[in-house]
Amino acid sequence: MRQTDRGTGNWIAVFFATGAGVGFLPFAPGTWGSLLPLPLIYVQLDWEILPKLLFWIPLFFIGVWSASRFDAVYQTQDNSKIVIDEILGMAIACLFASNLTEIFMAFLLFRVFDILKPPPIRWVDRLSKKKSASTGLTVILDDLIAGAFALGCFALLTRLPWFSV
Repeated sequence: MRQTDRGTGNWIAVFFATGAGVGFLPFAPGTWGSLLPLPLIYVQLDWEILPKLLFWIPLFFIGVWSASRFDAVYQTQDNSKIVIDEILGMAIACLFASNLTEIFMAFLLFRVFDILKPPPIRWVDRLSKKKSASTGLTVILDDLIAGAFALGCFALLTRLPWFSV
């Protein structure tokens, strides 16, 4: 931990923003961050929607705070070590998953949207890279949209008569 990590709340923010340090992995931190919530998502497969939301919504607020604080501590904008946004994006992508196959499909769809960043994801991502507009919310928002796109695509795919999971 660097000297700038030490201080009131900084280490807590770094812990949450980086997914307990996963964001510091040297290769593909976004992919690792997307894999990190999968055990929690698996445990929640049988949960109703309301308990899932009651679990993930507080993490959204923690994520906004921690991403903003991380960027302030390291003097960056949307640092690639921040993976709380991938964690939350995956939570959205898997919101209605009911088995491991669906979780895997949601993961693949989410990564495609997170990497390719079609509009409006690209626009929000560019906003998060601007110093004047970068906040914890803009850092997280592009991945929330990517998660929503993945969720929507999965919902459409499962409605096709030839597609079964």
